[in-house]
Amino acid sequence: MTRCGVRRRRVVAGARLALLLLPAVSVARPLAAQEERPERRSPADSARRAERRAERRAADLVAGEAFFAQKAPLELTLRFDVRQVTEDRDTAAAKWWPAVMAAREPAAGGAAAAARPVEGRVRTRGIFRLKAANCSFPPLRLDVGLGDARGTPLAGLRRPKLVTHCRPNRSEYEQYVLQEYLVYELLAAVTPHGYRARLARVTYEDAAGRERPHTSWGVIVEDDEMLERRLNGRLLEQHGATPADVDTTAMTLASLFQYMVGNTDWSVERVHNAKLLIRTDGTIVPVLYDFDFAGIVNAHYAAPTPSLSNLGLRSVRDRAFQGLCVPEAVAEQVVATLLSRQGAVLAAWRELPGLEARNYRRGREYLEDFFTRMRQRGAVRYDLLGRCLRGRLP
Repeated sequence: MTRCGVRRRRVVAGARLALLLLPAVSVARPLAAQEERPERRSPADSARRAERRAERRAADLVAGEAFFAQKAPLELTLRFDVRQVTEDRDTAAAKWWPAVMAAREPAAGGAAAAARPVEGRVRTRGIFRLKAANCSFPPLRLDVGLGDARGTPLAGLRRPKLVTHCRPNRSEYEQYVLQEYLVYELLAAVTPHGYRARLARVTYEDAAGRERPHTSWGVIVEDDEMLERRLNGRLLEQHGATPADVDTTAMTLASLFQYMVGNTDWSVERVHNAKLLIRTDGTIVPVLYDFDFAGIVNAHYAAPTPSLSNLGLRSVRDRAFQGLCVPEAVAEQVVATLLSRQGAVLAAWRELPGLEARNYRRGREYLEDFFTRMRQRGAVRYDLLGRCLRGRLP
């Protein structure tokens, strides 16, 4: 084993040990943050502060559960200097810009209740969609924590991602957003180890008054801290993880999910559209996100990952399994697990307001084709184990 490999294993082992030694309530809070203020407090004051923090976290979790359990699209208005924000394409240090946010939950009768504005911030983010050549309107991250969001639908969200429409007034890009949201719903039907998502109808208002308001579909994705608290674990930002570091069953299920939706644009090893979560029991599982390059979405700009060029993939609609070489019994077990959830998966790919019938139909047929293939004799041995990765993670 190389010194680099030993160092990576020590990093993972050290992270696992550190997590097991931490109390569950502080899993998502760095130790340094707990030691920021060395001022002296009485034991009673410290206990009260800890109790209030725990109450706020519990309230945030409850609010987050309620927010992401809603299937009806949120009505969200964002007001900021559109030109100032969208021209900030610094991949290393994007700035936070002031914004006003107002969210409404649709009422049962179809009319939405009045929204109370919340002072917050926005900034750009992303990789492919952050480049101006690819998207004139970049993806955003919201900071709800600056304002008092209590009593609004945004309560407890902190700093969620916002998947945006990329190019205003282009209907095909609106379709990509709707379909990517449904992939998040598919993932939730397969495993809890994924970011939750909520569809939103977002109106962008220019605080500088230079541009007209426009409304587009968007997807709000929970932030890392909320995911860590919900799953009782901690995300690892390391590169170079090895098969020995991760839970084999969880890794195989994640790879099979990506195979199902036709996504090759991910890598656990390079921390690209996938992260590793270490749980309090010491197991490390993958967490997937960002699916606009998936074959089931079929965005016109998407292409198979160049590293798979030897497989002869003609488009992202062609599937390629990127998973560990595991014993056949393990692979069969994971496939059986996914087959048992076929009904939930097909129900998750549902008709949405604004989703064109042809895109709904193509997506459902794409999923049905996967399940049909996985039930055929020899599919596991040929499609999965015959093309698996030996000695490394995807």
